Amino acid sequence: MNIKNSIIKKRHWILLTLLLFSTAVFSQTPFKNFLTRVNRLPNPAEKTAVIDSFFNHTRFPYAEVDSASPTGYAAYFVYRGAMNSIVSAGDFNSWNANAPDRLQQLPGTTFWYLGKNFESTARLDYKLVLNGNSWILDPAHNKTVAGGFGPNSELAMPKYVQPEEIQFRPGIPHGRIETTTLTSRFLNNSRTVKIYLPPDYDTSTRQPGVIIVHDGLEYISLAFMDRVLDYLHERKEISTPIAVFIPPVNRNAEYYQNQRDLFGRFIVEEVLPYVESRYRVSKLVRQRANLGASAGGHITYYLAFKYPQVFGLGAGQSSYISPELQTLAAAAPDTSQRFYIDIGTYDLSGFPQTNRNWRTQLSGRGFKVKYAEYEGHSWGNWRAHLDDVLRFLFPPEPATGVKQIEQIPGRFALQQNSPNPWSVSSAEGTKLIFSLETPAAVNLKVVNVLGQTMWQQQWPNLNAGKYEMPLRVRLSPGIYFYQLQALDKMLTKKMIVLP
Repeated sequence: MNIKNSIIKKRHWILLTLLLFSTAVFSQTPFKNFLTRVNRLPNPAEKTAVIDSFFNHTRFPYAEVDSASPTGYAAYFVYRGAMNSIVSAGDFNSWNANAPDRLQQLPGTTFWYLGKNFESTARLDYKLVLNGNSWILDPAHNKTVAGGFGPNSELAMPKYVQPEEIQFRPGIPHGRIETTTLTSRFLNNSRTVKIYLPPDYDTSTRQPGVIIVHDGLEYISLAFMDRVLDYLHERKEISTPIAVFIPPVNRNAEYYQNQRDLFGRFIVEEVLPYVESRYRVSKLVRQRANLGASAGGHITYYLAFKYPQVFGLGAGQSSYISPELQTLAAAAPDTSQRFYIDIGTYDLSGFPQTNRNWRTQLSGRGFKVKYAEYEGHSWGNWRAHLDDVLRFLFPPEPATGVKQIEQIPGRFALQQNSPNPWSVSSAEGTKLIFSLETPAAVNLKVVNVLGQTMWQQQWPNLNAGKYEMPLRVRLSPGIYFYQLQALDKMLTKKMIVLP
């Protein structure tokens, strides 16, 4: 009986041990289970066989759901080979080769690994740094993304959505890019400038807005901005502007150091007059923008505050915000400008907070601001959100029924409606025709003999030219007046409405 009880107790102990072991193992994530399995194997050959199998059936960097992670997800960087040290450097640690993000070596193997917690939608650039000085693409991962200093490896977490708008689409209308060389008398240098014309430039009378793009050639080669413009134009999601892609010659000096004022004069007194003399463009301030990233974001805001009479829009991505910008914003007399700000959650040290403060300062002054936080300080991040930038800066014009019938500016004029008198029972109604000598915000309305407004239409940004507007509105028979107001001028004419 004692022997039988002893055997039963021993079996219970073995069963409990197995149960505890299986619970400990299977409550872990697959990658942690893999590490546990390798560590428990008795000899190097078995360890190597398991690692080989893991490599052959796994995509890297490996990401998985992890309930122990504060973000709910973990990603693992891995490497195989004899090394003294390996660091994962990227957006998440400001590209610091001495960061504490060191891969650990699995005992008895040449397998190295590092686990990091990232949001399920994160997308980050990185490289591996071997033995403190050799920067390489991740050999376990073939997904790369273009960067300002060459390609980087790309970590895309499971719920990250790749931007479809950066892909070339052969089946949609495309804008064209013209190339020229501009020489500046202010900076005493020359540079290659590329100018994007919208797909409808040659087939419409529309006068597009203008966006000056700093680090412009990279915005084409690394961010594919021309493709984004084509994509949004085809979907009618923006009023597609002319984009002027301008590269720096002396980047730091021009963008935030001692040549910034001369560079500003180059843009306003040389680039814009060149564009206006050769292309059909809007001259409305609210359709003039600057765009830039990092130091390019600094010159974007600088030009907006130095030339508020020229630029009504600005967009900065991962921007350097200097004390000078804060001073300019605080003293700005006009707060009608609109600004787009985005910053990387894993951006350069100090950048997230200064951009958050910048958002608060501009919003507090009364500027209209769109703000967002995304990924890191990289072209992979900036290009993925160009669609958001352009939708904010250049929303599609509302379908108002007004039609530009002549582009040649004339004197400010309001013609007699035709027909006049007109009948409210007529399907055609009547037509109102007016002319603008300069671009302007326009208010057109119909009032009765008591001065009460019966109908009104407003346009925030009509270009110079002649316009026709059909009027089909239910009015009681009688005498009415219609009024055109623009640039502090007003014209009034009388019309007669019949039954």
